[in-house]
Amino acid sequence: MKKSFWLALSAVFLISTAAFADIDPNKEVIPGVKRGDVIIVEDPTGAITNPDSFNIWTVWAGGNGGWSHGLQQLGLDTLWLIDPDSGLPHKGEKDNTWHNSLAADRPMYNKDFTVMTVKLKKGLLWSDGVEFTSADVKYTVETLAQNPTALFGPNFKVDVKSVDTPDKYTVIFNLNTPNSRFHRNFTVRWNACWIMPKHRFEKDLKVATDLMTYNFNPPLSLGPYTLKDYDKHGGWTMWERRTDWAKTSIADFGMPAPKYVMYQLDLPNDKKVIAQTNHDLDMIHEVTPEGMISLAKNKWNTNWFQGFPFPNNAKAPFDNKDVRWALALSLDITKVALASYKGAVTLSPLHFPPTGTSKQYYFDPMQGFLKDLSIDTGTNKAYKRPRPPGSHDWPGLVEV
Repeated sequence: MKKSFWLALSAVFLISTAAFADIDPNKEVIPGVKRGDVIIVEDPTGAITNPDSFNIWTVWAGGNGGWSHGLQQLGLDTLWLIDPDSGLPHKGEKDNTWHNSLAADRPMYNKDFTVMTVKLKKGLLWSDGVEFTSADVKYTVETLAQNPTALFGPNFKVDVKSVDTPDKYTVIFNLNTPNSRFHRNFTVRWNACWIMPKHRFEKDLKVATDLMTYNFNPPLSLGPYTLKDYDKHGGWTMWERRTDWAKTSIADFGMPAPKYVMYQLDLPNDKKVIAQTNHDLDMIHEVTPEGMISLAKNKWNTNWFQGFPFPNNAKAPFDNKDVRWALALSLDITKVALASYKGAVTLSPLHFPPTGTSKQYYFDPMQGFLKDLSIDTGTNKAYKRPRPPGSHDWPGLVEV
């Protein structure tokens, strides 16, 4: 999750909106940090086996550091981000769904999509005061390409022929084959390639492959917050707003309100409900339906939401799409939804919900296909499962 989405986290998490009504603002969360200055967020990723590691580029390759403890959300940055649903309003941009973060403009390709040129913003600073430049981007790509087990390492090893930096604010990617979507590596919806501080990594790494055992501690920040402290046992991580936050890309949106942000290790459901009820936890990533019902009784809480086994499709009989359709349509999806999350789910014929532009381009054009869908059973009979308009009852398969 990109750090500038911090301004829109209420759309993702269950939030305590107490506004410190029942909080002692002078109570210390950790020494030197008062409760009234900090927002406490659940880290949903579970136990961190190597709390000393802030090397996010190896977190899934044995680095064992945290994934959702604030580093990528608050401390790192990349070229672009998108919010395809409602967007993030900001000055100078008519299209709120796209934001130029470290980049000054959108990606520019040549005619055959073998070259992508990026212009960078000027004056952005790492937390040690060193300016972010094209050298950081080039170093990141070349280092990851030499570490095929690191995040985005395989992408760059296969796709990138070379990276040129004609000046401090221009990056030219020369690609091995045409790729009109190469920019997606640096475009956040959920995740993207985070840029490394070249001057720090060159100092600490003797060779590029040392990346895989590097802890990056303390981390340098390119985002609006920097690391203040962390629990050596992985229980929490505390971040402090940079005094020079305006020298980061978050300046496009304004100053982040919390002076401190604390990410707290995921708790059992009952404990997180108690913690939020007592205003010891402000943002919950997820909670069981029973926990949600309990929290709904607390006037300070609000929820962003108002209101299967997977077969191997390469093996028979599941390699037959009619078999897969028959299995899907034989389920009483209403009962499944009620049994799993008490009906608080979005039913979808695709593997993602009908949000943003996906409804216009994918779901709406499918309506005719779904309405007329029939299944050939191989016995000279075809079946379909109609759903009466406005009905929540799913009748059994009927012979056509």
